[in-house]
Amino acid sequence: MHLSRGESHNMSLRMFFRIVVTTYLLSGVLLLRAQGNSPIVVASNAIEGPSGFSDGLCSLTEAILNANDTTSGMSSNGHDCTPANPDGNDAIQLSDTVSLRHTFQQRNGNNALPIITSDITILGEGHWITGNQSDFRIFYVTETGRLRLEDVTVSGGVANSSDDLGDRGGAVINFGVTEIVDSLLTGNISQQTSNQLNFGVTAEGACSNRLPQVVSFQTNSANPPSSLNCPWEFQYANAAVISGGAAIYNYEGTVRISGTTISANNADTSGGGILNDGGQLSITDSRFIGNIVSDPESFDGGGAIYNFATGTVTIVQSYFAGNVAKNGGAILSVFGGILDIADS
Repeated sequence: MHLSRGESHNMSLRMFFRIVVTTYLLSGVLLLRAQGNSPIVVASNAIEGPSGFSDGLCSLTEAILNANDTTSGMSSNGHDCTPANPDGNDAIQLSDTVSLRHTFQQRNGNNALPIITSDITILGEGHWITGNQSDFRIFYVTETGRLRLEDVTVSGGVANSSDDLGDRGGAVINFGVTEIVDSLLTGNISQQTSNQLNFGVTAEGACSNRLPQVVSFQTNSANPPSSLNCPWEFQYANAAVISGGAAIYNYEGTVRISGTTISANNADTSGGGILNDGGQLSITDSRFIGNIVSDPESFDGGGAIYNFATGTVTIVQSYFAGNVAKNGGAILSVFGGILDIADS
């Protein structure tokens, strides 16, 4: 077959562009594969905190230190773990319960784990992260941090410091982006140091396990009873005394929650489950059960959620029951707060 000069030139151009595009696509595949690092696996029985450095077992503390390192992916104290991706976007996988017993880092109070400054996903695999129910919160997410929790229970964190914001967010204090998927937040505490906790106070209806498909508000009360109790075996709650946000305190950040349960939370004045302070809070297919603001004289309220200071709360296909507060049995949105409830 004879080709003219013009036809031959066009065919050469088509072949050239085909080679360039193919090479570009292959490079993209290679790049994506290079970025898709395997998760850092936390070892069973690893000792958390400095006492576990260089013991041969990768701890959650060391894994987060490596993930935060955007220079080499290997911090000076993280040699028990595999290197992280220096470009961020790391995954950390649990293989057993993580027991936290000491403060690791101080900022706005005591924190059990290194402060989250990069993009980190924790794959819980159904395991727990537990604190000592004494003197530190679990997670602190900075403005540059992005934390994603998947299939994990976070329990036993305490925010009770006299530092600025030290009594906010027993499980998570968020200034950046936090996503919580298919998880449970329970048994976390936020309190001022001068107050005592009552772990037996839970709201009637807190034992419900129903998983509805639409937003539902049932048996929420605007008048806190003098005494409350629940017949189930779990008898301590998230508790916030004077302050708020026993499970989550979100300060001008973004929190997204889906498929998650936040239940049996107790606050003295505002937002026993979540305190959204000028941030963006999105809730989908989740459950808020048996949360209470227990002070009958409190001006604030929001048994499950307290939203204020131009904060925005969006709720889709979720369930609220047994929540109690003087103002807003389930939710109180004030001082410029925006509340959007869909499919209710």
